[in-house]
Amino acid sequence: MAKTGRIQAVDALRGIAAISVAWFHFTQNGGMLGDGWVKAISAYGWLGVEVFFVISGFILPHALHQGSYKLRDYPRFIARRLIRLEPPYLASLAVAIALGYATNLVPGFRGRQFETSASDVLLHVGYLAPLFGVEWIVPAYWSLAIEFQYYLLIGLVFPAISHTRPIVRVAGFAFLSALCVTVPSQLCVSHWIPLFALGIIVYQLRVGLLPPRIFPAVLAIAACAAWLKLGILVALVGTASAVAIAYLQLRSPLACWLGDVSYSLYLLHVPLGERVALASRRIANAHGIAASVVALLVSLAGAYLLNRLVEEPAQRAAAGLRYAGGGGRYSAGQTASDSPAVLQHG
Repeated sequence: MAKTGRIQAVDALRGIAAISVAWFHFTQNGGMLGDGWVKAISAYGWLGVEVFFVISGFILPHALHQGSYKLRDYPRFIARRLIRLEPPYLASLAVAIALGYATNLVPGFRGRQFETSASDVLLHVGYLAPLFGVEWIVPAYWSLAIEFQYYLLIGLVFPAISHTRPIVRVAGFAFLSALCVTVPSQLCVSHWIPLFALGIIVYQLRVGLLPPRIFPAVLAIAACAAWLKLGILVALVGTASAVAIAYLQLRSPLACWLGDVSYSLYLLHVPLGERVALASRRIANAHGIAASVVALLVSLAGAYLLNRLVEEPAQRAAAGLRYAGGGGRYSAGQTASDSPAVLQHG
């Protein structure tokens, strides 16, 4: 039975995005696959991160709207995000460090020796690693930094993009557009604002702030901005994701489950899944596709455990924090169970 209060199209997109990114890493890294149509198609899996950005663009303001958020709730909103997302992130970071050092001890290991420092780890805790020239311990973490910046931003601009007066909402988008133009670095959320904007527009449609007859035109403007900033392929995938959230009706227990574990899958697929894929390939002499499938299955199992043991308790703890207006309390399965990624990308 699907959990109530969920938008299952979002669950499905989360699951597809996380699996796409994982499959991309399994098939493209370490010479896992030779040239061919499977590798060629899998090479587009990185677009799952862009899908996560559109999802966050929608789900965060939607959750704030449902929670009767006001600007005075900003500190509590950030606290909720940290309580919700940091425990599984830090758990995955611990797994990555432990597996990194364990890999150094494997007999015959000829790769680059894993090493890190306490200062590097602390920079990861604050999503600040690239700003100080430190490499991510897990490359996929880069999108989590962008997502966190988006949380800081959306809590401030939400009153504008949710205002009942259209001119105020337009001013809110004008501010986001100016930020996108004036701060172009890919390390900053400003570079990715067109994707988040696609999700925000769907939020406005679903809560009645944007009339359905105007929605296609506004979406087309955001899609053009994404095209100019990020390229035609990213714009097409982002727009398709927004349309799916806006219109797709779906009832699927599998979609709900994939949505539940998508964040944990995104966190674990590199430190856990890539090692499984390489071990299957080199030790068991498995075919590249078979090794990738094994890696995906092991990653899904690890994601399930991380979700049950760490992520769900964190969700419940975050749900216990109410905004001053009295709203903002959700069960772990409801609409306010927000996405990463992944993709970080989240």
